[in-house]
Amino acid sequence: MARLMAAHLVRPCLSKEENPLVEQSVAKFVEVLGSKEPVPGGGGAAALAGALGAALGAMAASLTVGKKKFAHAEGELRTAIEELNGISKRYLELAEEDAKAFLPLSKVYGMPKGTDEEQKARAAAMEEALNVAIQPPYNMVRLCRQCTDVLERIERNISALVISDLGCAASLTIACVDCAVLNVFVNAKMMADEAASMRIMDETRAICADVRERMGRVYRKVEGDLCRKY
Repeated sequence: MARLMAAHLVRPCLSKEENPLVEQSVAKFVEVLGSKEPVPGGGGAAALAGALGAALGAMAASLTVGKKKFAHAEGELRTAIEELNGISKRYLELAEEDAKAFLPLSKVYGMPKGTDEEQKARAAAMEEALNVAIQPPYNMVRLCRQCTDVLERIERNISALVISDLGCAASLTIACVDCAVLNVFVNAKMMADEAASMRIMDETRAICADVRERMGRVYRKVEGDLCRKY
């Protein structure tokens, strides 16, 4: 289950309330990530990886715009920059949502379970909390596919000077989807509704495999280009 985002790279505004946690530096985020605090966790780390990947893709496209060799693709690149920056911000919003979604689940663990009625109430509350907790990582997996679509679309029109950054963007997107899907699974396996659990696990597993294959191909292409002897 995912926890909390604490990077100040982009500040997600989910409500009018001030949340000091989103004001923390990346250094503070890493410090808290390595502590006993339940948040941030794998989901927050996944979101940061995804946000960095999308941002790197936007940077690679931005530094390609204006070059004569890629004038034919300038419109597509500008569109991709806007899309990737939006995706990056959405990743951080999902990290915040993921952290908030953990709170109801944490409360369920403290519910009494001494009597049959208490056990039933606790089980019902647990199922409801799991359905809430699974949504952010589920949406993160789907966002990885959206990011993959954009990165794949621009890969042939990126300047050689920043092709390594595109490869890094692909690698970070793979890291994000790998981590996000595990956060889906850890919630899904506890759900009482086995049909719903299997459905979401199958869907996210398929998306994960697709992202791995497509972004892996981009990474290998970049690696091959950079290692080729001229």
